[in-house]
Amino acid sequence: MPKEPTLVGPVMGGASARAAVLPVPVRDVHRSLLRHFATTGRPPHRDDLGPAPAGVRLGVALDLLARAHLVHRGHSGEVRPDWYWEPAAAVVLVIYTRGSGSQAARLRLSVTFHADPEAAGRYLVERPELVGVVVDHATAVELARRSFEGLLS
Repeated sequence: MPKEPTLVGPVMGGASARAAVLPVPVRDVHRSLLRHFATTGRPPHRDDLGPAPAGVRLGVALDLLARAHLVHRGHSGEVRPDWYWEPAAAVVLVIYTRGSGSQAARLRLSVTFHADPEAAGRYLVERPELVGVVVDHATAVELARRSFEGLLS
């Protein structure tokens, strides 16, 4: 029986970096998931994905994707969407560190989620080493789309 795939590196960085440490068959399952989300706007049912690529069982691939924070799964193992905002005023704060060098060189691949713009502002005031941009729901979804679209190729 072939050995099940495992993560081959740390689970860090943006979505592309986290996907890059996954075995190729698991990345293929991830691309199938993303394509399904992109074309239907909803998470796929297990049957929507078809057979798993050679060298990986679908359940194992989904477990690895969840451990790499590339999919969210419900209690029964189903793939769940992560596109709801509660409270409705919630915002995303894109952060980079103050310092010398270009802004691109200082950009941290991190975001924080806050209940409202005021909470995001307080977060920055309490952390003077950080600079951030508050992003609303629509902009956050667009940034996520741009971040993940490279994973489809």
